[in-house]
Amino acid sequence: MARRFREACARHFSISPEHVVLANSATACFQAILDLWSALHVARPTVQITEATWPGLHQVISHSGYWKNSNANIVVQTDIGGARCIDNLTPTQGSWLVHDVCHSWLPAGGVDFAFMSCYPTKLVAGAEGGVMLVQNKDHVHMLERLLYCGLTPGKGGPPVGWGRKANMSDVAAAMNLEALEGMRAYASAIKESWYKLYHVARAEDLTVRGVVTRPYLFQVEVPAAKIPAVRTRLEKKGIATAWNFPPAPLLTLPCWPKMPKSIVQFIVKEARHAIVKS
Repeated sequence: MARRFREACARHFSISPEHVVLANSATACFQAILDLWSALHVARPTVQITEATWPGLHQVISHSGYWKNSNANIVVQTDIGGARCIDNLTPTQGSWLVHDVCHSWLPAGGVDFAFMSCYPTKLVAGAEGGVMLVQNKDHVHMLERLLYCGLTPGKGGPPVGWGRKANMSDVAAAMNLEALEGMRAYASAIKESWYKLYHVARAEDLTVRGVVTRPYLFQVEVPAAKIPAVRTRLEKKGIATAWNFPPAPLLTLPCWPKMPKSIVQFIVKEARHAIVKS
């Protein structure tokens, strides 16, 4: 199943499967990139993250002792909603350019590494896992060893380097394959529902987090201290919510394909009422 998912990703991005690496999370992809640098160079990498992304990447840097600075040899650009601002980056010679595409699944060409997430809230709403596109084919086998306990997948033999048991499982690969096959239709339908929610929310004077090209999480701004109370009030009305990025003041409201207008209006009005009451 992992092989089939890898081949499906290659078709999706119009590249060779030999340039695709799978992991059990996007964070593991990033960790493997840092491990690869350490395996190929004497010095530890220095990392620069140019825009806000999920805390996992910062934790990897912190726990590994890799410090960020302006002259980093690994530069990470985040692409939220398809902004593609990575096209403006010009890394220094000898450095690696990494594209964090977990919020859009639209990797830029010409980067050294691009990685995406199959987390359930992402555009490929799968069973967790990460997909990494690797420009240099020679890096792929070492990355797989770093992810597969140091063993070459399918060949065994003595460990080469250190591994983290961070490969994607066959169960996750099977579910992610199913999600990828329906991604384009799913993303289009989610976008339609997102804009329904957006227009009603603006009419109700709710502050909504904007997106660029591929909306998938519908989030309203609520002071972080009020979020637990707002969620409780909405739960009593039968409206499930999520706090995807605590402590950020963003509450995620339901957004599923082809939402009826009546449901959209009910969710938004109840959310506004719960926020005001709290």
